[in-house]
Amino acid sequence: MATYEEVSQRFAPPFDFEVYTGNLRNIGHGCLAAPHAGAIEAMTGEIMLAAARISGWSYYIFEGRLSSSNFKRLHISSTSFREPKFLALLAKAPFFLTFHGTSKSPRPIVYVGGLWDDGRRILMDYLRRLKGMRLEIKDATNEPVAEEIAGRSPKNMTNRGLSGRGIQLEFTKGARDLFDSRSTNENAERNLRKLARKLDRALWDLSHRQN
Repeated sequence: MATYEEVSQRFAPPFDFEVYTGNLRNIGHGCLAAPHAGAIEAMTGEIMLAAARISGWSYYIFEGRLSSSNFKRLHISSTSFREPKFLALLAKAPFFLTFHGTSKSPRPIVYVGGLWDDGRRILMDYLRRLKGMRLEIKDATNEPVAEEIAGRSPKNMTNRGLSGRGIQLEFTKGARDLFDSRSTNENAERNLRKLARKLDRALWDLSHRQN
């Protein structure tokens, strides 16, 4: 996997990739991040933004825009994510909730990881209340198949906020298709709204527990 230094030497925004943030006035409540958005890990940015827009959560996006091979050429490891705009947020956000894509299973699964153990369990409880889409919610820290996406390293970007602990969501392709209006799922837009509202409620709960 590439480092940011390698990516920035070979590619340049805005046509190869783009980095942007929003709602930073609210970063004291927490920050959402999609470091592999656009064509790197499809739909992760869209899912994150849907949640961020409900209550104005602060957010960070690194978005791949190459015509092909975005994952191979622009995917930066979460443990070596040193993009300058992201680094500037570390001293401002109490915790990060990061959104990723994984190929661990063809089934519609969200693997939930990160060092914030209580926060991870709380978020899973909220997501398991989603109805009508057969979305499986699994604790990545208890799944041998998901060990490498469990987000347990202190160097992982999700754990680098002020509290030193965060939560990482890994959506399989089957899970992302549930929310992608370009897929064959006719309920995708409705599913995305339901997920975003559930994430928003969970985030308020998590934000209050930080105080």
